[in-house]
Order: sequence, then C-alpha cells, then structure tokens
Amino acid sequence: PMKPAATPPPAGPPAGPPAPGEGKGQALLLALSSYFVWGFITFPLRALDAWPPGVILFFRVALAAGLLWLGLALFGRAALRRSLATLRALPAPARRLTLGLTALGGALLALNWWLFIYVVNNVNLRTASFAYLVCPILVALLGAALLREQLTARKWAGMALAAASCVLLGRESLEHLGWSLIVAITWALYIVSQRRNSALERIVTAGGHFATALLLLLPLAGLLVRHVPAEPYFYGITALLAVGFTILPQTLNLFALRALASGTVGMLGYLNPIIIFLIATLWYGERPSAVAWVGYALIGLAVLVFNYQLIFGGALRSAVG
Repeated sequence: PMKPAATPPPAGPPAGPPAPGEGKGQALLLALSSYFVWGFITFPLRALDAWPPGVILFFRVALAAGLLWLGLALFGRAALRRSLATLRALPAPARRLTLGLTALGGALLALNWWLFIYVVNNVNLRTASFAYLVCPILVALLGAALLREQLTARKWAGMALAAASCVLLGRESLEHLGWSLIVAITWALYIVSQRRNSALERIVTAGGHFATALLLLLPLAGLLVRHVPAEPYFYGITALLAVGFTILPQTLNLFALRALASGTVGMLGYLNPIIIFLIATLWYGERPSAVAWVGYALIGLAVLVFNYQLIFGGALRSAVG
C-alpha cells in the first residue's frame, strides 16, 4: 500500500540545503552548545553593571543586528537569496505566518533580554538562574498544548523532578518569584513560537529577530539611553556580548529547534541555570544553602531522565563519533 505523504511544516518547507544539525544527535550538540555559552553570559553582563540595563540592551541589540546583517551581506548572500525565494513561493497565509512569527520572536527576545539584564544587575544571580529553572517546564507544557508534542512517561517523570526542584528553590526566594516567572514566560513563548517558524534559513531568521528587536527599541532610544557611553571599554564588552553571547548561541539554538521538539530544547536549557548557579557560588561568592544544592542536583537528574532517549539512545554517540 502507498504511504501517506508527509505533512509539511506549518510555515512552509525548510529553505535551501539541509541545515547544520539536521540530525537529532547534531541538534542535541547544537542546543547544548548554545546553553553552555549562555551559561557564562553573567561575566560580560556583570562587567557592564555600571551602565543601566536599557543602555546595555539597546547597544547589544544594535551591534548584534548590525554585525549579523553585515555578515549576511558579505558572506551570506546565497542564504538571503534562498530565503527570499522561499518566502515568495509560500502561499499568502504561510508567508504572513512566517513574517509574523519572526517579528514576534524579535519582540519576545528584546523583552526577555531587558528583563534578564535587569535581574542580573539589580536583583541577584540566583533569581536570574531560577527564571530558567521554571522556563523548561513551561516550554514542555506549551509545546504539548500548542504544538501537540508528545510527552512520554519518562519525560513526565523528568518534568516532575524539575518541578520538585523549583518548589525547593522557590521557597528560598519567594520575594523575587515574580521576576523569575516573567523572565521564564517570555523565553518559553519565544522557544515555542520559533519551533513553528521553519521556512527560512535559520541565520536569516536570527537576523530578522535582531532587526525586529532593534526597530522596536529605536522609538524608545531616548528613554533607554539617557547618556551615550563614551568609554571604549563599554563598546568592547558589548561587542563581545553581541557576537559571542547573542549571535552565536541564538543561531545554534534556532538550528537545534529545526530537528528537536521545543520541549526537548527547553529541558536542555537547564544547563544554563546550572552554570549560572556554579558561577554565582564559585566565582562571585554567593553562598547557597543545602536545599539549593539538592535542588540543582535534582535538575541535573531531571535533564538526564527527560532526554534519556537522546543521550543514551545512540543519537549523541552518532553525532560525536
């Protein structure tokens, strides 16, 4: 009997040749790499704590957008042409969906970045870390509810362990729980929305996100930037933030979303708060309680349980071997 035709992605077929990380094992490595890099973002952010969050956000987005689009103009014209051809070939509803999801992604990123910068520099690192403890659970639940991604019994067990960790750790910082939840919700919505945004080249999609974020911030430039920094130090650290901690991990994450479910990418995000927790403890001297150590140990176990099939089922071995 004839096999039924495969259902195309909601926003049109992937453009151009297969993307890096198309296989699940490679996508797993890409996702892990993106969160590993993001885990160290507190270093450049803390190096900029003399400047207001709005100033850091504006110049981070401006430099990321400018540098990425310069790179695309110089080295990525083929990807731009393929993406433009794909966009023109899409039916009008799918074209509107692609453009709408790209714009939504840029808006959610701008909001999430501002909130995260504010929490890191004006609240504390553990509150920022806790936001990304709640986020993977939200991503998995939203992926199941909105995208109908399947959650096996093992994945539910991993989420239960993660939820238990959140309860333990949340008791220690109830006064900052609101900040954590807002940061988590904006990032969870970004991850789930971009799982459906698969029509264009991922590097072009990232460029669309940064351009949208910049366009949204330009009318607010007078409020965000009361005084334009004159120090070369500021622009050097911000350029590092834009390239090493924005363009690179954001693009890796989008490639991973092409092959992995949003819930899987979200749960791998637990690597980020684990690194932030260790940096806060070992580098910045924040002293966690015994409960915090137990909570983060549960998180590590939750990641292994949720992603058991990917990690131990051969996909990761095939990617590295």
